[in-house]
Amino acid sequence: MLTEDGLSRAIDGYLADNKEDIAAISVAVFTKREILYENTYGYIDIAKGLENEKDAVLEWGSVTKLLVWVSVMQLVERGQIDLDKDIRDYLPDGFLRKLKYDEKITLVHLMNHTAGFQEASAYFNEETDSADLLSLEECLRLSEPMQIFRPGETSAYSNWGAALAGYIVERVSGKPFYEYVHENIFAVLGMEHTALNADLSDNTWVQKQRQNVHCYGPELEDMGLCISFIPAYPCGSATGTIGDLTLFAQALLPDDAGGSPLFDSPQTLTALYTPTLYYPDGNTVNNRHGFWERIAYVDVFGHDGGTTGMSATLMINPTEGIGYVAFTNSFADLGSLAPMVFKSRTFPEGTTLTPEEYERFAGVYADTRGIWAGFLKADKFLGGNIIKISSDGKTVSTDSTMWQGATIKKIEENIYLVVNEEAEFSEIVFATFDETGTAKTIYFAGESIRVDKTTYAVESILFALFIGSLILSALMLIAWVVGLLRKKRFPFSKARLSVYLTTVLTLLPTVYLQSGAWVGTSYSGLVCLCLIYLLAAIVALLYIVFLFIKWSKTETTKWERAYLITTGITGLIVAFNIFYWQIWMFWLY
Repeated sequence: MLTEDGLSRAIDGYLADNKEDIAAISVAVFTKREILYENTYGYIDIAKGLENEKDAVLEWGSVTKLLVWVSVMQLVERGQIDLDKDIRDYLPDGFLRKLKYDEKITLVHLMNHTAGFQEASAYFNEETDSADLLSLEECLRLSEPMQIFRPGETSAYSNWGAALAGYIVERVSGKPFYEYVHENIFAVLGMEHTALNADLSDNTWVQKQRQNVHCYGPELEDMGLCISFIPAYPCGSATGTIGDLTLFAQALLPDDAGGSPLFDSPQTLTALYTPTLYYPDGNTVNNRHGFWERIAYVDVFGHDGGTTGMSATLMINPTEGIGYVAFTNSFADLGSLAPMVFKSRTFPEGTTLTPEEYERFAGVYADTRGIWAGFLKADKFLGGNIIKISSDGKTVSTDSTMWQGATIKKIEENIYLVVNEEAEFSEIVFATFDETGTAKTIYFAGESIRVDKTTYAVESILFALFIGSLILSALMLIAWVVGLLRKKRFPFSKARLSVYLTTVLTLLPTVYLQSGAWVGTSYSGLVCLCLIYLLAAIVALLYIVFLFIKWSKTETTKWERAYLITTGITGLIVAFNIFYWQIWMFWLY
């Protein structure tokens, strides 16, 4: 942690060193009563030369969730919410329709992201047209995800769960969530330049200012306004000035009496910061009523956020009475500011694992935050959320280059350090083990569960055959057209052509889904994608039946028979994958 002068020099130096990657960034470091550092750097529109100033508005992303948790604790203080009560008591009858377990789900589960829900998709994405927005209740009903994990056992980050908590605030208070926040948080703190509703219509000044802000890619390529709307807005829709975000963050630091203007009693703020979730060592805090711990620093917690083209962070240390907020319209690393503000936690260097210990870790791990059932089921294995640990002492992650070639060191039981000396990167990792001593979960930027290696191998091969069959169908379609032009004889041409066309048609949505572009797709668009898959599977199966019936009556050459059989096999592989991966079940999210 630096002095005030040192802090200014360090952050200004960071901005200067990263000016090639930053379009605009707003930063404030503060105590309860004063601003230690504040800067609005760069441009919100480079082409027009619009500078980033204090009245520029940027998006909070998931930092918005802190508004939900503060609102919940306000209602707890007023006796209107019980954190240990089943949330179904606060919801309309039959609201939750996809629960796998009978155990109650509490608001603490929603705060800890341990309610067991998989990630939601349809009716939950960022909409590009405000006319497509639904009410919060409609959005949650239509986008309800499957419950995959038993409540309280697994931490699976859930935007839907946080939005559901916002809806509970709405139900209990009798007001739309954004109105409740305006009255009980924004008005109390004097936050006049922040909007929360999905279309920002609750603050027309913010709505207008947002039209001036462009977003920029990794090399400052202009991505345009990037204006989209989050139907489940309590999980990530807040937009406002750096001054307003600072006011909110300062209110989260205790005053001399240990209280906050957000609560009537100091005990409520104390309760808010009481740990509710620990890492597997049983001592290190993971979550405090929705505030995520930053274990690299002493007593530091808060939340990060990101929307299309923007990111934000809010981090505080109530013990030391200091914090910082920042947001940007480009790909700046906001976490790099933390060591300039907070005291780093000291961990032992650790000892490199023995070959036998590496064997305990070796395997494939899937992030619990993802789609485990429904039309994006394959995302669990193939969506870039897999961590692979080999038995030769090297760690590889498919979604983080920082882990490639890293070494695992043991600090103490259940606590490890992943070190990549070449990248000058290290990260604390927690692990749990089964009765045989084999690692079953690891906690690295979220919880990841070991995947059975046989299952992973079989499913990887199955998906590879799926992609291979689609490509082969495309090539065979080309060959069919060439053959037709040369007037060669192809038996059952119409039936085979239908298989080629429908299987080739599935190539486009497959690439689309695996690219992640589906995140902005409307519900009707996702239904169309699923129906395309279902059509392809039905046509492929009908072709196989047709081929079986007609086979004995067909006079063909060996070459023509090979074409017929290959078409049937590729169609069967495609159909099997479509049903196995559930990519036609648009009602499962």
